[in-house]
Amino acid sequence: METEGIFDFETNGIEKGFSYPHQLAIGEIDSKHVKVFNNRILTYDLPNPRALFATNMKWEKLLKGPSLYEVMPEMFSALDFDILWGWNVKYDSGVLEDGLFSIGYNPYIKKTDGTVICDAMSFTSLSSFLEPEKMKIPINEKGKPTLKLEKVYIENFGEDSNMNWHQADFDVEGTRKLLKKIEKEIPNLWNIRTQFFNKYSRQRILSEPKIYAYYLHFSRNINFMKPILQREDGTGTFSVNLNKFGNKNSLTTNDKKKLKEGKKPSWLAEHFKNMDYIIFDPDSLKLDVDTYEPNDEILEEISDLISLKLAKPKVWKEPKLLEHQKFNFPIKEDKQSWDLFHKTQDWDEKVQIKFKDMRSKRIAQRLIYDNAPGSLDTQPYKVIEDYIKERWLSEDPDVPWVTIPKALKELGNIERETEGEALPGYKDYLINISNELKK
Repeated sequence: METEGIFDFETNGIEKGFSYPHQLAIGEIDSKHVKVFNNRILTYDLPNPRALFATNMKWEKLLKGPSLYEVMPEMFSALDFDILWGWNVKYDSGVLEDGLFSIGYNPYIKKTDGTVICDAMSFTSLSSFLEPEKMKIPINEKGKPTLKLEKVYIENFGEDSNMNWHQADFDVEGTRKLLKKIEKEIPNLWNIRTQFFNKYSRQRILSEPKIYAYYLHFSRNINFMKPILQREDGTGTFSVNLNKFGNKNSLTTNDKKKLKEGKKPSWLAEHFKNMDYIIFDPDSLKLDVDTYEPNDEILEEISDLISLKLAKPKVWKEPKLLEHQKFNFPIKEDKQSWDLFHKTQDWDEKVQIKFKDMRSKRIAQRLIYDNAPGSLDTQPYKVIEDYIKERWLSEDPDVPWVTIPKALKELGNIERETEGEALPGYKDYLINISNELKK
């Protein structure tokens, strides 16, 4: 029998590459028991005022307790389910990837170990689209549907004073109750739930010439797509959005011009087996495909034009920041060294382990600094100290990490919103650090 769980991370940031976890809650879908793991933030990171304010957490708590490196093995073991749900799971999967990469593990291991990772948010939205009387989605003050977990929960179950939202364990329980409601009241949808997220099901849909359904969970509408051509490297499939293409009997001059330039007209999309939105076979939900389908001549012309430029393999730019350089980590030559690093208990012995890839070298040094700084030699220790100083004192408002100037500004914003002191003691803490670093 398949095991099925729900997880949720609380993080110290939301920027890609810098959304490190400080709390994980994980529970089985058929149990109210939720296990919670807490860890301190990295020593080269600063508490994020906005994240703390949203979760009503004391900033001092993020500086205490075991490190992420110490907690992650037990965390990862707790995530060992055949099916794993999260609300807006793209974000939580990204948090897991950032966390694993920061401590020297393959960041994409949950995407390759057979686990079916499912998004409860998009699945709940789809269930409401199909059965609006059984699953309700609230409408915000602008007259648009909102998929915030707290709002969706209240719309379906009413206010609950016992639910402390934006804390991982309560978010897991809220997600669990919504999924159990779908299981009970919309069983035909629940019974095929993994088909919407299983990468092999998606790959089959994208590789066949048959029309498939594409559900956009925020706008809550279904578009019907006609697969045309796979990218030459097999990473994506170009499909015509039949709802947007309309009843055209031929391509417009502008359509042809865009395709020849390697650009996509509004009716052309590229879909992937790991995409964020739901795709599925309309027959699985007995949906009628009531859209016009272009004739073979037009489809062949589109395919030929796509193949000129669009279908060529993508050339990816090398990211500048280490935190964004996750692809192909660790390299083959470093896997044995990382295995030894993780098995070795003595930090003085970890220091002696050699790596070939510069990413591995830098991550290993950061790990040692974060867990046993006294084990580092003088030169690498100074390099990291200088890195922290530059990182924390940066005046650039666009950097993706928390800086002292950004944190102080955000504290001021929160105080104006609340008309009171935000995160008592944190402002003085930041000012003291700034003064010390500037000496």
